[in-house]
Amino acid sequence: MSKNTTVISITGNIRASILALDACANQSVVGILENEIFKSPFIYQNMLRLLKHYTSISTGNCQKHISKGAIEELFVCIPDSIVLKQYYSLSEPIYKQMHEIALENQHLTELRDWLLPMLMNGQRHFVLGSVFVADKEDEIEILNKYRQFKNCFGFIGEIKGSELMTQRNNEALKYFITNVLDDKHFFICNYDKIFYLATLISVYIFGVPFQQQETLTFYMMASALSGEKEELFLHYCSAVCENTDNSKKEFLEYLISFPYEKLDRNDYNLYIAFAKLMLENKDYGEFPLTYEAYSCKNTVNFVNMTALGETLLSLKHLHGVDMGKTEIYHDNLMGYEEEYNQSFEDNKIHINFVDSKENELVQLADNISSIYRKCFEKSFEAFRCNKQWTENLWFTENYSRIINTIGMEHIKMDTQISDYVLPFVIRDIFGNEYGQFEKNKEKFWGLFYFYKERIMEDIDAMKVDLPL
Repeated sequence: MSKNTTVISITGNIRASILALDACANQSVVGILENEIFKSPFIYQNMLRLLKHYTSISTGNCQKHISKGAIEELFVCIPDSIVLKQYYSLSEPIYKQMHEIALENQHLTELRDWLLPMLMNGQRHFVLGSVFVADKEDEIEILNKYRQFKNCFGFIGEIKGSELMTQRNNEALKYFITNVLDDKHFFICNYDKIFYLATLISVYIFGVPFQQQETLTFYMMASALSGEKEELFLHYCSAVCENTDNSKKEFLEYLISFPYEKLDRNDYNLYIAFAKLMLENKDYGEFPLTYEAYSCKNTVNFVNMTALGETLLSLKHLHGVDMGKTEIYHDNLMGYEEEYNQSFEDNKIHINFVDSKENELVQLADNISSIYRKCFEKSFEAFRCNKQWTENLWFTENYSRIINTIGMEHIKMDTQISDYVLPFVIRDIFGNEYGQFEKNKEKFWGLFYFYKERIMEDIDAMKVDLPL
């Protein structure tokens, strides 16, 4: 059935609607096609008027039903052509707007369904775990430790991180952290997806030169923005998908009117001030990433790949690894393999995608990703929600063990500043052994502000345009 067809459901809940796009239907739906005389606004209104009648003649005990013949026997009072013309001149623009709003709502629903699980189901953060080996001998050394661990605790084949994150496997987890992990082979990129979107919004509003020259202010603003309600980020994603001057204008207007909770609601709020300036100048700018910017056309913001890029940058600039001489292996990504390699080809970097079942190093990287993310999420839950630490104590103590074992210099925190600070504090006050928190908890806020100051100094001195 073509767009603008009036459709009536004849089984179950009997109702009428108009198609906003071409569609197919089964035998439970009847379509009434429009023509030059009888257009959808006229047909639809007549069907709405007759819904009570159709409901009254429906049959069936469990599920009501009317026949297609009942629709075909419809009698309609036809106005003269002048009245119909006048009616269409008034109704058609309204129905066009209704269609546009319906499609926009559908799109926003899809964006909501994509974004909200990140926030509500423990998926706000993406963690990329990596295992680095210098040579074949180094690879054999780390694999022997991993195999010894599996043999010791009776694990056969591929281990899932979720298996280790249980109280019954507490000893296995402790052994894994203590005897398999080290401060040489393991790297973690901890990415807050909402913070990622907040930085994209900030680049759009302030520009890359502002990010480079006023780095601390930029990331302080992005950190505060990432604490605002998720509706803001839904509107941003919607604007990016449409990517027109009108969508940009509407998003700028939305930024100005948004009920901020973490930021000021006046011109001291740089997002409001810059948005007003862009509107006054009718300079709507360009989004850093747009819909269809990737070869995978349904991808808007690909934080997984960004996390890999951040990891490679850390290995190159902080640890002196020559990426041109490094073989990179990644588990299969269901059709995104080409996108990854196209994105990194300018840097002469090729990624080998493998089945994790056939590569133990990839399995090991997945284990540390799963364990770290679970411990991190539970620790931050206590911090953000102002819960008693004792509720998540087991996770937080293991989080401290991981940090103390692999070292914060091997953990890249792409998060808001307060979240960046917390692992340093947890590392210090929980220690490597159980029971440390009760002795050290009075030190929490002193350490928090101490590390926050140091991190802000590091951000202020940070270069944001390093080549990969």
